[in-house]
Amino acid sequence: MTLEDYPHELKALTKIPSKLKTLINSEIGLLQEAVKQDHTKPMSTFALVAR
Repeated sequence: MTLEDYPHELKALTKIPSKLKTLINSEIGLLQEAVKQDHTKPMSTFALVAR
């Protein structure tokens, strides 16, 4: 998922509250502004699963 893909992904989530969608949209807006202003490079993301 990238910043360009998020609107489609967010529309696909039908069972989350509208307040959470609004929060996600505001966070994405902050990320987009940070990229524009600071030329911030993306960071790697890792997921760990414990057994």
